Amino acid sequence: MSHHYVNIKDLTFTYSDGNIALENINMYITHGESVAILGSNGAGKSTLLKHLNGTLLSDKGEINIGGIPVTKKTLKKIRETVGIVFQNTDNQLFMPTVYENVAFGPKNLGVDGEQLKSIVELALKDTGTIHLLQKHPFRLSGGEKRKVCIASVIACSPEILVFDEPTAEVDPKGIKDIVNILKKFHHTKIISTHNLKFASAVCKRGVVLKHGKIIFDGQMEDIINNTELLREAEILDDY
Repeated sequence: MSHHYVNIKDLTFTYSDGNIALENINMYITHGESVAILGSNGAGKSTLLKHLNGTLLSDKGEINIGGIPVTKKTLKKIRETVGIVFQNTDNQLFMPTVYENVAFGPKNLGVDGEQLKSIVELALKDTGTIHLLQKHPFRLSGGEKRKVCIASVIACSPEILVFDEPTAEVDPKGIKDIVNILKKFHHTKIISTHNLKFASAVCKRGVVLKHGKIIFDGQMEDIINNTELLREAEILDDY
């Protein structure tokens, strides 16, 4: 069980073109909690997630991960704590084999030899991809790529797992596989998606964004049953 909380206070971020992507975001996520970040395309979900490991740094406000503020000086520690599976899997699959991709992170953390082999194989087994060990990533299906990316992140033993649109380019069977994989992990999980059934299968809590602002923070059950909220947030259920 993770002992790292996420505390976001008054987070605001504006892109260089003047677009305000996030405005006064306040959120507290306790250790072991699974939270869905919901909203339509352009709501600010990906921008928010990129702040959690310092891929983006805020113009205003602050993010604190288990007592450590997210700043340029703390990026190494933050990125060891917060593992992100990005929406575009090809950005995370850059080595010639599945094994080498999953080994890349822990190897950079100083793991080697039999311990490295054991960690990689366990991550692949946990994600149902051990049979893909020596395959080239570009020969994998969308669902297989997503699962290998998850394996690459969990191999680094982060305390917090962050997923940006994990159902993108994944067929219905693959989505169910990912649901089962995520249910096995007791880390803190933060998942951005517009897929309501997927979100409710993995998360009890949902935070709804619209135009970079939080318009609802509560139980997934309450979100699903609130037709007016779903219409306002333009959330599509395509599971």
